[in-house]
Amino acid sequence: MTSFIRFFFTYLVFQSVAFAQPSDIDIKAIATDYFDVYAERKNFNDFMSFYDESVVLEDIVYGNHINGKSALSAFFNWSDKKFVTTSEVNLVLSQLLVDGMQVSAQGYFTQFKYGGKVMGPWRFSMHLTFNELGKIVKQVDWINYTPRENFLGGENLNDSLPPL
Repeated sequence: MTSFIRFFFTYLVFQSVAFAQPSDIDIKAIATDYFDVYAERKNFNDFMSFYDESVVLEDIVYGNHINGKSALSAFFNWSDKKFVTTSEVNLVLSQLLVDGMQVSAQGYFTQFKYGGKVMGPWRFSMHLTFNELGKIVKQVDWINYTPRENFLGGENLNDSLPPL
């Protein structure tokens, strides 16, 4: 009987560590860290560590649907030599709302160069869904890509953003 109790107790302890409850995880702190790493754009491995292996990303404007962490890594492609930052901060977060395991964020990506062309700033709204381990399992991006004539046409609402 004693070995059964020891086994059961070990099992319960393991379960409480391996399967943390949402109330045990500070999603706001994790999301804040995520956006800090994203804004610095220096350590891609740290950035990708926020994602679950089975993550799904939807880029609503472009219509991209990315499945899995490996595909997401290729999609973000931080090592692309055509991308050149023009600011120390690459992302400005203006609003972060947390509801359980869901995060809605608004802000903008600062101006940068891609292939020698100036891009941005780009406003974004992003919705993140976290799992019970605090990893992002779904990301939905709405990004106002500019220059508008290169992407969609229409008015450029990014012109009202403050310079950085």
